[in-house]
Amino acid sequence: MIYLPDPQYNPVHAKELNTHTLLQKGTTISKFIKNTGKFYDYNNKSYNVRLQVAKHLYLHSEFMKVVNKPGGMFDKFRLVVSEGLYEKESGENVTSNSITSYRTTGKAIIYELYDQYGNLAVESTFDLVNYLRIASRYEKLILSYDTFTGNSLHASIIAIMPTLSANSSWNVTFKYDLETQYNNIKQSSNEIVEIRV
Repeated sequence: MIYLPDPQYNPVHAKELNTHTLLQKGTTISKFIKNTGKFYDYNNKSYNVRLQVAKHLYLHSEFMKVVNKPGGMFDKFRLVVSEGLYEKESGENVTSNSITSYRTTGKAIIYELYDQYGNLAVESTFDLVNYLRIASRYEKLILSYDTFTGNSLHASIIAIMPTLSANSSWNVTFKYDLETQYNNIKQSSNEIVEIRV
C-alpha cells in the first residue's frame, strides 16, 4: 500500500535532516537516539542513511502517537524509548535480520511503559500490546519479558516497522506479526501471551 505521511512532518521534504528534525509535534529524531552502547552519530551519516532512518522513525513516531494520545486509554502512562538507534562498534559482527541489525536503521525500536509514578508498568504492558496490535501499524510487535536484572519481571515492547528505502516512495506493507518472548526465547507466534513469575 502507499502510505501517506503527514506532509508537515514527512522527512522526504524536510529542509534539513538532523537530530532536531520533527517527526510529529514535539517528537524529533533525537528522541530515538537513546542507547546504552556507542553514541549514534546521526548528523554525520550520509544523506541516504539519514533519510532511510528518518522514514523508519516517522513510522515509530506514529506508533508512539497512538499510545500518548491525550484522553486515550493510556494517557496516565508514558511510552518511552529504552533502546533506540544502535551504532555498531568497529569490527562488531551483527547478525542480519536481528533486532540489533534493525536498530541500526531505525526499523526496530525497544520501548518501556511507565505509570504516572515513574514505575515500570509490567502488567499494563500486556494490556498496551493487546491494544496496539489492533490500533497501530507495524511489521511485527514483540512483547518481551525477562528476568535478566534480578528476580522481578521486566517487560518491554519491540516494535519493528517495514523496511523503507532512501527515496521519496512510501510503498509500505504492514504484516502485523505478533510474538511473545521470555528471556529472549520465543513463547508464542501470532499471538500475545501474558507471562507472570
